[in-house]
Amino acid sequence: MCQDFKKTLTWVGLATSVMGLALWQAQLVVTREQKAHGSMVLPPTKIRHAERVSARSRVVGDAVTNYLTRESKGLSDRELGWILDDFQTAGLDIGLGMGP
Repeated sequence: MCQDFKKTLTWVGLATSVMGLALWQAQLVVTREQKAHGSMVLPPTKIRHAERVSARSRVVGDAVTNYLTRESKGLSDRELGWILDDFQTAGLDIGLGMGP
């Protein structure tokens, strides 16, 4: 019984050490990327966060008028594409088109 406990403790210690080493290496890579690309690391293209923020920042004028104008136009093709990408990335499209 004591032998099994020692083996388990050894494996847990080894796994913890490996995870610590992996996290340290990941931190080094992120730091290197930040230095190479400036202070800001761009988000993954799949998220498209940078595009969405810049599109929102272009809104000027009366907020109510802008909202009513956009509401009458509906969604743009780009916005619809973002919704579909997010839907598929989240895995919510699995099983669509299949009957009950």
